[in-house]
Amino acid sequence: MRTPDRPSAFTGDSARDRYHAVYDRVLGELWPVPVDAVDIETRAGRVRILRAGPATGDPVVLLAGAGGNALAWYRYIEPLARTRPILAVDPLGEPGRSVQTRPLATGAEVGGWVTDVLAAAGAERAHVVGSSYGAWTAVEQQRGGGGRIAALTLVDPGGFAPLPGRFIRWALAGASPPSFLARCVTAWPAWRTTGCCARMGWWS
Repeated sequence: MRTPDRPSAFTGDSARDRYHAVYDRVLGELWPVPVDAVDIETRAGRVRILRAGPATGDPVVLLAGAGGNALAWYRYIEPLARTRPILAVDPLGEPGRSVQTRPLATGAEVGGWVTDVLAAAGAERAHVVGSSYGAWTAVEQQRGGGGRIAALTLVDPGGFAPLPGRFIRWALAGASPPSFLARCVTAWPAWRTTGCCARMGWWS
């Protein structure tokens, strides 16, 4: 479970290697256009982006929701990449090929690594599309005064209205294995008050 006082990471090298093998296979099978994988060093870790489309122009930057990564956008890449550069991001703290090295305890810290990605990619007027947690991440980048964004598209954004704790408990109970639920129960007090979900207003 991601907590604000430590970086997110795989449980071990074997788990990481197995996940990366599946990641690469899915990328090869589902990605409909040629892609370049690029790693960018940021203040909070190394961020993997998948670049597609033209080499020049204002890019479209895609930020997936919690639990997602760049692969989540495969259905939309081909039409987007016809006219603009596409940067699909593996977010820090989520499963993917990015490697988080510092905790992300505030919205400003989350938005900061996005600013670093845009700067390293040379994006001065990026069109950022964020889904759920990715939308909140994009807003935090703007709130932090990072600039470099021409437009935001927020798909089912999180953090704009509180969700009751019973909703999250219901969702976890329907989709999560018992071992994960046990960890949630153990971490519930701290997670509710200090975790990213608390910052997004999920706990009322």
